[in-house]
Amino acid sequence: GIELIKGPLLSWQHLDFNFKRPSLADINVRKAIASAIDRSILIKAQGGFPEAIKSPVVPVFDFYDPNTPEIAYDVEAAKKLLEDAGYKPGGDGIREKDGERLSYTFMVQAGRADDELAQQVIIAQLKAIGIEATADNKTGVAYREARYKGGYDLIYGRWITSADPVYSVFWGTGGANNGQSYSNPALDAAFGKFENTLDPAVRKEAAAEFQKILAEDVPTISLTTNVALIAKTKKLKDFVPNPTNMTNFVNSSPWYLE
Repeated sequence: GIELIKGPLLSWQHLDFNFKRPSLADINVRKAIASAIDRSILIKAQGGFPEAIKSPVVPVFDFYDPNTPEIAYDVEAAKKLLEDAGYKPGGDGIREKDGERLSYTFMVQAGRADDELAQQVIIAQLKAIGIEATADNKTGVAYREARYKGGYDLIYGRWITSADPVYSVFWGTGGANNGQSYSNPALDAAFGKFENTLDPAVRKEAAAEFQKILAEDVPTISLTTNVALIAKTKKLKDFVPNPTNMTNFVNSSPWYLE
């Protein structure tokens, strides 16, 4: 017979911003977008399996900080942020300021059904606060080029890390995966402390620091983390799910068939 096993994953879904767009470089717009997204709807739309998060450090890690600040879902607060920052609705309901409409291209990887579904949910939620997002999905080399070189305004995607993650590649200045043109010297310093010590106490303190900076400066919105659903034969024994980016076959030597 077949059994279904549920296991953790070191992955998370997130919405990122391209800082080359002047309005997205405005923290009020980023905070408003964060406040407009209802994670519970994203979870429901994806079968109820993902779990809501507030940090790219998923809770399975011992350096996850549960005290990381969180922007709560609040549509009226999101509208007020935009109003107070001078973004007024135009004739079509889309907000604008100084000639720039809050109208963005929004990219996910084409063909990934869960991501395309989440994208439609987010598009609807942003429309409720006067922000227009238009799907501009790509696949293959075109997606990779756009992701790493900033060929988007908004991007929804997922990352999965090793058991010893290096977060500076995502949001560090010049990071290999930082296609957002984002830079924050304080964040770079916190990453440097975290990634250049073996002292668990120093790592935990640095991790709390960079989680706080990411939560307050909002270059990214950490939305959900996944679980692995693995179907295996009941005859396979000593199988343990691997939550990292190394796949479930990284430590298969203890497995045996009964």
